[in-house]
Amino acid sequence: MNQNVNRLLELAAELLACRGEDDLVTILDRHLPALCPPGTWQIWQKKNAGWSCEFRGRRKSGFESITPQKLAQLVATAPPPSSPGEGLQVVPLGEGRDHRLLLLHTEQPPAETLDRLALLLAPALDNLRSRIQLEQQIITDEVSGLFNARHFRSLVDYEMERARRYGQDLSVIFFDLDHFKQVNDTHGHLIGSQVLQQIGQFLRTRTRRVNISCRYGGDEYVLLLPSTNKAGALTLAEKLRKELAEYPFVFDGIEPIRITASFGVASFPGDALNPEKLLQQADRAMYRVKAAGRDGVAAA
Repeated sequence: MNQNVNRLLELAAELLACRGEDDLVTILDRHLPALCPPGTWQIWQKKNAGWSCEFRGRRKSGFESITPQKLAQLVATAPPPSSPGEGLQVVPLGEGRDHRLLLLHTEQPPAETLDRLALLLAPALDNLRSRIQLEQQIITDEVSGLFNARHFRSLVDYEMERARRYGQDLSVIFFDLDHFKQVNDTHGHLIGSQVLQQIGQFLRTRTRRVNISCRYGGDEYVLLLPSTNKAGALTLAEKLRKELAEYPFVFDGIEPIRITASFGVASFPGDALNPEKLLQQADRAMYRVKAAGRDGVAAA
C-alpha cells in the first residue's frame, strides 16, 4: 500500500508539471501499469455529439471493441464507477460539461486507488485543456483562425534549420488580397473581417496538414511549405489563385463578393539562406505581380 501511495505522489507531481498532450500520455503510460497492472488505458469525454476518445495510451491492447456506441451502452447498463467485465474498470473523472471516463484494463484494484486516480486526473485534465486553449490563443490570429505573424516567425526559423540540417527544400508563398480596401469601403469593416475569416477557412481546406498557414497582417497571408521546392510551391500558388478568384464570399443582403490576390513565391536554399531574406524575397515577388496588374503569381 505504501508503495502505491508513493507512486500516486510521483504521479501527482508529474501531472502538476505536465506541459502537453504527449507529455500526459507518457506520464500515464509510465505510472498506470505500475499502479493497476496491466494498466492499458483510454480517457473518453462526453460532448454534445456523444462519447469520443480524448486520450489513449500507446499500448492499445484490450480496447478494440470499445466504440462510442458501446461505451454509451456500458454507461447506461452499469453506471460508473463500475467493472463491466473482462478486467475493464470504468472510472468517472468529472461531471456535466467536462464529463470524462477513465477506461482501465486491470484486475480489481483497491477502490481507494481508483478514487485517488480520479482525484488526481480530473483537475489535471482541466488544467491541461485550459493551458492548451491559452497557448492556442497566444499563437492564433483571432480573425482568420490561422497562426499569427509572431508564431509564424518562430516556425519559419525552426523549419529552415530543419531543412538545412537534412538537406531539404523549404518554400514560402506570400499573398495579398487585391483591392481589399474597396470591400471595407463598400460593405463595411464587419463584412471585411468576415472575408478575412473565410480566407482562413479557404486555406485550411486547400492545403496539406504539413503546410503552415498564417495571417501575416492586414490582408496579407503567408504559407510555409516544408519539403517543397519552388516548382511545387508555384503549382500550389497558381492553384490557390485560380480557386480564390472563383470562390464566392456569400453574405446576407448583398451580392456575392469576388476577390483575387497577388502571389509571390521564394524557396530555400536557392533564393535565401535565412528566414528574413526568404520572406523578403517572396514579398518582393508578390509586389511585382501587383505592379503588373494583380491576380497573378511570380517567383523570386
